[in-house]
Amino acid sequence: MLSSSSPSAVSAASGQHRAFGGIEQLVEGASFVFLLIFALVNWIAIHRRAGNRAMAMVGLIGALPGTVMLVAYLTGLV
Repeated sequence: MLSSSSPSAVSAASGQHRAFGGIEQLVEGASFVFLLIFALVNWIAIHRRAGNRAMAMVGLIGALPGTVMLVAYLTGLV
């Protein structure tokens, strides 16, 4: 049993103990990966001329600025 003065009990009680980062970092990372995969899938669809190419172009054109803005946000530029 942990005593109330042990460092791990104090950090756990204050909510400061994070082994792998917070949920915010997880969501930001997942958003970045999603945008990259979305852009890649649309690029492949355009390249292979699969399905509706105009819709794939709209998806690719929309994913790229989103990725740029997310990177700017993650690096602290925005």
